[in-house]
Amino acid sequence: MNQILVSDSRSSSAVRFTSVNTVLVCLFYFCYYTEISITYNDVSIFPFFGCACVGAVILTINRLRITQADLTALGFIFFLYGLSVAVHLGDGEDVIRRLSSLANGCVVLLLGYCWCLALTSLPTDRIARLALAVAVFITVYAVLENFDLFRELSDSLRSVMYSRGVYDQDVRDIALYGAVRPKVFLREPSLVGINLGLSLSVWLLVRRQITLTNLLVVFVWIVGAIVAIRSPTLVFFAAVCVYGYAVYNLKRPEFVVFGGVLAILAVCMIPATSLAIADVFGGVFERVVTGWSFYVRQIGPYKIALTTLTADPLFGYGIGASQVLLREVQSTYASFAAVAGMGDFSQSVVVRPELYITNAFWQFWILFGLFSGLLLIYGFYRLLRVIGVRSVMFVVVSFCLVGQTLGGVTGLWISFVLFTYISVDVARQTT
Repeated sequence: MNQILVSDSRSSSAVRFTSVNTVLVCLFYFCYYTEISITYNDVSIFPFFGCACVGAVILTINRLRITQADLTALGFIFFLYGLSVAVHLGDGEDVIRRLSSLANGCVVLLLGYCWCLALTSLPTDRIARLALAVAVFITVYAVLENFDLFRELSDSLRSVMYSRGVYDQDVRDIALYGAVRPKVFLREPSLVGINLGLSLSVWLLVRRQITLTNLLVVFVWIVGAIVAIRSPTLVFFAAVCVYGYAVYNLKRPEFVVFGGVLAILAVCMIPATSLAIADVFGGVFERVVTGWSFYVRQIGPYKIALTTLTADPLFGYGIGASQVLLREVQSTYASFAAVAGMGDFSQSVVVRPELYITNAFWQFWILFGLFSGLLLIYGFYRLLRVIGVRSVMFVVVSFCLVGQTLGGVTGLWISFVLFTYISVDVARQTT
């Protein structure tokens, strides 16, 4: 009788623990989606303050799941972040800016770990349902934004939620896409596609059984979303889905490695290949490749990465580099007519030059160089292993693919995506 009571008590505690973490997952995602921050005079004092508060609760609730190996792996990455700043002290950069960027990078990494703790405590079917709910919400509201009432509601709330950096280039959207792109309460339209692609890929890949029918449903959904949302970034999430389907369904190590290496090489070849295709076919290909969005995501970051690996191949420019990035962005982009013609380009690039390197893959090598970069890859490999990731190649390929759509290597957006795919791999094994 006592054994039955003890068993019931443990079962009840487990249900409460899962329920609490479910609420925390929803709160964390809401804070991430809306970018709840503390600002003063339009300056962000504490970015993603909401996520930090929820993350602190997650750490408290899940403290017994945190291992010494986890803390050691995180500490090693923190050390490498600090090293990237220390080797560049005295090079004329703003030391305060470097130190604040270092602190931000460490906090963001810790928040990603918190998100992983909460998400991996949920059963896979619940994760899949939550991801599907997000995908349905984004898709439905994106379609509804074709009506003035819903578009005006989204724009009104965006003007209140974000103090700066709110996308307002509707004229550009009409010129390039033939219509205004939906924002769905986000800072800019590209984030709509990124959040939708992430939620769809999680819904597909976290399932214990990934059928070809599931994959086809996601593909049809993505194709429809590209038409409705006008977000080409969804293509990279489709690639993540295909690779993840192969990794978790075929379970052939040689294919996982070969396919992963091929995907990474394809990522490296995007700038050169795109320019060649534009020269051959012209038309819409040329308009896309020579457009502002493509340049800041592909061509510009690629050129700056090559310059960086020539100027400082071992350590890169380091976390928090601003003056050197300003020089590189200005010299690289000045000859590009679409960028030089942007109304506030000259002013905004001085304030935040990193905004013009919207590619986490190339930005990683720009900031850390070859030596520090390889050390960091080893550090993250150790972290993935101690967390419980089985398919490290899946996480690496996912980062390389999705990194083509986002900048800010030490920012929360890319950290959130990285730890989401880490959680997908871990959750498949633990539930």
